[in-house]
Amino acid sequence: MRNLLKPSTKSKPSATDKKRQKELRQELQPTTVNTIAYQGLFENGLMQVTPDYYSQSYLLGDVNYQTVGLEERSLIVDKYSDMINALDDRTHFQLTLFNQRVNLDKFRSSVLYPLHNDGYNHFCEELNQMMNQNLDNGENNFNTIKLITFGRTDTSTKQAHRSLSQVGEYVKNGLAEIDCTFHLLEGEARVNYLADMLRGDNHLPFSYKDLALSGLTTKHFIAPQSMSFKHKDYMAIDDRYLQVVYVRDYGTELGDSFIRDLMQTDRELIISFHGQGSQKSEAMAKVRTKKTLMESQKIGEQQKMARSGIYLEKASHVLETTIDEADDLLSTMTKTGDKLFETVFLIGLLEDSPEALKEALNDMRQVAGSHDLIIDPLPYMQEAAFNSLLPLGKNFLQGISRSLLTSNIAVQSPWTSVDLQDKGGKYYGINQISNNIITIDRKALNTPSGLILGTSGAGKGMGTKHEITTTRLKEVDDKTDIIVVDPENEYGLIGQAFDGESIIIAPDSQTFLNVLDLSSHGFDEDPVKLKSEFLLSWIGKLLDRQMDGREKSIIDRVTRLTYQHFLEPTLEEWVFVLSKQPEPEAGNLALDMELYVKGSLDMFAHRTNVTTDKSFVIYNVKKLGEALKPIALMVVFEQIWNRVVRNQQLGKTTWIYFDEMQLLLLDEYASNFFFKLWSRVRKYGAIPTGITQNVETLLMDANGRRILANSEFMILLKQAKNDREELVHLLGLSKELEKYLVNPERGAGLIKAGHTVVPFKNRIPADTQLFDLMSTDPDKMVQVKREDE
Repeated sequence: MRNLLKPSTKSKPSATDKKRQKELRQELQPTTVNTIAYQGLFENGLMQVTPDYYSQSYLLGDVNYQTVGLEERSLIVDKYSDMINALDDRTHFQLTLFNQRVNLDKFRSSVLYPLHNDGYNHFCEELNQMMNQNLDNGENNFNTIKLITFGRTDTSTKQAHRSLSQVGEYVKNGLAEIDCTFHLLEGEARVNYLADMLRGDNHLPFSYKDLALSGLTTKHFIAPQSMSFKHKDYMAIDDRYLQVVYVRDYGTELGDSFIRDLMQTDRELIISFHGQGSQKSEAMAKVRTKKTLMESQKIGEQQKMARSGIYLEKASHVLETTIDEADDLLSTMTKTGDKLFETVFLIGLLEDSPEALKEALNDMRQVAGSHDLIIDPLPYMQEAAFNSLLPLGKNFLQGISRSLLTSNIAVQSPWTSVDLQDKGGKYYGINQISNNIITIDRKALNTPSGLILGTSGAGKGMGTKHEITTTRLKEVDDKTDIIVVDPENEYGLIGQAFDGESIIIAPDSQTFLNVLDLSSHGFDEDPVKLKSEFLLSWIGKLLDRQMDGREKSIIDRVTRLTYQHFLEPTLEEWVFVLSKQPEPEAGNLALDMELYVKGSLDMFAHRTNVTTDKSFVIYNVKKLGEALKPIALMVVFEQIWNRVVRNQQLGKTTWIYFDEMQLLLLDEYASNFFFKLWSRVRKYGAIPTGITQNVETLLMDANGRRILANSEFMILLKQAKNDREELVHLLGLSKELEKYLVNPERGAGLIKAGHTVVPFKNRIPADTQLFDLMSTDPDKMVQVKREDE
């Protein structure tokens, strides 16, 4: 392990390095470096707090704690408790929550839609207006950062790193069982989080390259310009004031809402909870000794009162309560195996003036009082309290600790409401719990495939059009294609608005799609083999019967022969080759196919006469009958597949929307084909989204259930009772989350991204052009169409 507190190389700095070195030295001139009580921070994240004491910090992710039932909450608390209880008596535990004030101007600039001279600024302006209103009404003023820091005394840097890493890995594996992320903070991230706390969000971003250039220490990048401890109860940090207080006189039982209530006071604050465990035998001996002393004190009080002629069975209320608590501690430790921890609960308040600090302290005391707790200042101990507040993994305060069992520590949930706010993500509405806006980057998900599910009239159409609109406005046109499969002619207007092309497929149309088209771009798989598989499914669906083994072999052979003898074959050439095969089954197949080659349904037997390079394409199959529609959709999907392959070669993302996707799950051939396509396009960088109101069809089909289980993005709107119960079971939703699917307003329900599920609503004002564009109301659609004409 290499100490990176000082430059490790002696190479001659370049002119750029010299300029950067000068900037760093001008910016980083604090005189408060020695106030921060650690000695060094290694690049791998290991901090040397004292010569023989080290710590590591981890970023704790979110858990849907507020939207699960009591049973699920108990499971989360139990897992968190197991994690804490597994710590040995040499490992110090520190939970730090930083309620960071967000720079709203910077946040707005990261989520609002930029204006361009492309004719779509009016849509961007309306979206931005909606987002600004929601930002003003939400809780976006604060962002909660959750850190867990482990500290321990060790004989060497190497041994400390090994021991703390083992602790972190154990905790990470345990938290994974409740879908909670847990990431080690390496040196750079750890410095930047500490700088956020002490210098605000305008500090220089730290890197070890800059450290080497500057010749300074990591603390120079963290420490504020000035600090003063002149006042006994608070300190001045640059132009702000910090007061560290502690929670005292709390019982052995702490509820799970105290921390959440503190974080919702609309105050910038830092909470740090320290816990230092002890060996069970030592802890029980300590409690027994204290109990014996208290009982002796009780006897002394009783004897004293008896000499005055007063005979009491019980002593003072405080003493009796403390003795009872000792009994409870001993009983619980014996029955459950809980460990005893010495704990310190600190709250750091950050304000712009001493007066504001006083108001903030009153707010904290009110919250504590509602939980039957008391908050007290720490006079003349602010410097030790300051370092104990920071996530350094060590408590520097003496004499204010409180003994708590593992389970009583774990119930103090570090998780508040969960938000979905990806940097650079698209806007999806607002979180119904926190009222914060929702921004999601589907590309960042492991599996960005998605589903939009809801009953008729629940808002599926508007939800789909909203995402299409935000995708079109957010992403660069020459790097993104949007393809919509439209069985009900619902997307024509949005296509017109964004210069899309609508391809109408119907028996009386002159639009032809060649079922034997192959992509001109490279494949990872044999394209002829893939086409053979497609034709097997397509012909089976076309003729509405299962192919036997001989027929399957004939279809595969004919496909290979057709591409060998014809450069750009059509279905007509394929049937010609089929008719030349010697088997009787070949002749029967050729006769069965005649209607689709020379008859009235020959729309797929000609060369494709649609060529479009537009980035927005809509395949409209509304005019097809119910029997022909699934067959046509399979051909459309082949065309889409060819485009996806081409786009991957060009470095483009393809967003595909399959409306009425249940049509492709109605029989085995179509279902298997659609699932293969769905799985295949993801490997080529496409992002498929299925839309349906027939959730039952999805749930009854094996491939439909696989699509459900493997889609990390979902918009769940109002669901029928049976569908809702099945979805809740399949997705593992809580009863509390299920309530949001029972009878929500239109366009509201649940939104899922990865493991996170939050209640959302996305109300588009009726007096906007966006509403006219997205509405599926017939009157509105006619009105907009007339305006476009």
